[in-house]
Amino acid sequence: MYASVKTPRFQRRSRRNLAPAIIVGIVLLIFFCWVFNLTCGKNRSPNASKLGAFINEVRPAIDSSNMVGQDWHTLKGGLLQEIADPNQLDAKLKALVDRSKEAYEKASAVAVPQGMEQAAAALIQCLDQRYRGMEKYRSDLLNAVATLDLDVFCRSMGQDSQEFLFSDGSYKYFQARAGDILRQRNLNDISVVDSQWILSLDELDPGVIKGSLQVARGSETHGVAVTTVKLNPSGKVETVKGDDIHRLPEADELEVTVTVENQGNRKETGMTVSAVLYSENNSNPQRMESIIDSLDAGGKVDVVFKGLKPTNGGVRNILELKVNPVPGESFTDNNSKVLYLSTGS
Repeated sequence: MYASVKTPRFQRRSRRNLAPAIIVGIVLLIFFCWVFNLTCGKNRSPNASKLGAFINEVRPAIDSSNMVGQDWHTLKGGLLQEIADPNQLDAKLKALVDRSKEAYEKASAVAVPQGMEQAAAALIQCLDQRYRGMEKYRSDLLNAVATLDLDVFCRSMGQDSQEFLFSDGSYKYFQARAGDILRQRNLNDISVVDSQWILSLDELDPGVIKGSLQVARGSETHGVAVTTVKLNPSGKVETVKGDDIHRLPEADELEVTVTVENQGNRKETGMTVSAVLYSENNSNPQRMESIIDSLDAGGKVDVVFKGLKPTNGGVRNILELKVNPVPGESFTDNNSKVLYLSTGS
């Protein structure tokens, strides 16, 4: 008899249908993409590209303004050399003014996209403050170099530098505001560069400004002199009672050549040379003037006066020749000469 053996029963599993899970996954993916577009995605709206383009378009104007600021500091640091030639100093200052104006106009010409209005207004204000401040600084520095009284113009230069400090504040606002807008729009690849002209509050202090100018001017010397005089017609010199008398032939007119020398170590400009002739019998002076436009340090120039009419007949004529002192000149004894003349004696 055989025992019965139960064979094991295996249940057949049915295959799961994955289609619903895939559909759910696709739906979730679409949902998350929709949510992303509502949040981060909106930051890349068409206007975002205009915001980025604006920052890139004003960048050259900002870079130009930064270069002007650097050159301004270089000029201030080299005043010892710059004040030796006032005309060259003026030319350099004018170039800084022109470049500041160009940066302002360049930024003003850039179209401002929606959302960037406040930031753009702060940038334009900054560049305008720098342009206007540099205009006033140019005038005040030139006056400070030329004058003996520094207090007034050094105070004005401190106020001009304060305008640059305000411009730095305007730029800080532009930088912060524009940076916030770029981050909100997820434009993290675009940055706003730094721009700062005033590096220390000492630059606003009239006392510090005056001290630096005094140091620069302390090494300079100013002095012009009348060195030689030539008379036509010429004659001989005799000493009478301690005075040198130029005995000249009778003449209706005299020609006088005056040599003026710049004995300082700085170029001088706008010097007035005068010749005054009168006699013992005629105290009504004849006066002539001539202007020397410029004279380099150590240079000499001849100034000729024609048509002076002496009193003939052995009468003593007095001829006074003078070059006016230049700013900063302390020794003036050699700025003039007096000649005694006798014609037709």
